[in-house]
Amino acid sequence: DAAARAIWAEYGAHVGRFMWAVLYAYDPQCVVFGGGIASAWDLWGDAMEAVLREFQYAETVKNLKVAVSDNPDIAILGAAALVL
Repeated sequence: DAAARAIWAEYGAHVGRFMWAVLYAYDPQCVVFGGGIASAWDLWGDAMEAVLREFQYAETVKNLKVAVSDNPDIAILGAAALVL
């Protein structure tokens, strides 16, 4: 459905702009998407990556690894990593 795909593309663009804020604030080496939204990566990932290519600091994006996890416990593992 074209309307649904357009909504997912818009979602991906919003995530891309959110990633700009993350890159400005933290400059991470890797960002991992998990949970239910990761299963829809094929619907919004390209739009997010397109917005990331417009980021002011291209070298930052070049060094960024974006990963998608299929581990159902990824949120718990991420929270635990913050404590350690």
